[in-house]
Amino acid sequence: MQSMSDIIERDILVKNEAETCILASEVARWLRPGDVVTLQGTLGVGKTSFSRACIRAMVGDKDLEVASPTFALVQTYEAEIGEIWHCDLYRLEQESEVLELGIEDAFDYAVVLIEWPELSLPLLPKNKLEIIISSNDLAESDVRHRGNHVVDGQESVMPSDRKISIRGYGRFVNVIDKEIGV
Repeated sequence: MQSMSDIIERDILVKNEAETCILASEVARWLRPGDVVTLQGTLGVGKTSFSRACIRAMVGDKDLEVASPTFALVQTYEAEIGEIWHCDLYRLEQESEVLELGIEDAFDYAVVLIEWPELSLPLLPKNKLEIIISSNDLAESDVRHRGNHVVDGQESVMPSDRKISIRGYGRFVNVIDKEIGV
């Protein structure tokens, strides 16, 4: 069991998909092989948009085609830092199905992003980030706001006013404290 000093959480309010993508690009700078990022939230809340922006930033190609892994379950990408796994476990029903994907091995050498991670939670390594995206239900004073930004001139397709909770474990306690602060 981890102590509270081994966990840090920050809440950030984003107004649209463009702001979500900017935050995901910032998070991408923190990642290295062996790191796991879980993405949680209801259907359509922005998990894949966050993953897509994060992967594009790590690969260094803002136009990279990043398909949702909903049916393939896992998509892999090559980046300068190494291999990136993008997983979607929504359709799985048992932990044994997660193991069959080889995801546990990828924790040793790849950056792994997992949407719908519930079945993988017992398998996750110490160094991980949890990204929880939800409709904003906090008072403005409780969250950090992103500035108004437009990414590549594209308008948002994601519903506005989302709260993104970033919870870090292991080495991410110091990373989040340094990068986001209080």
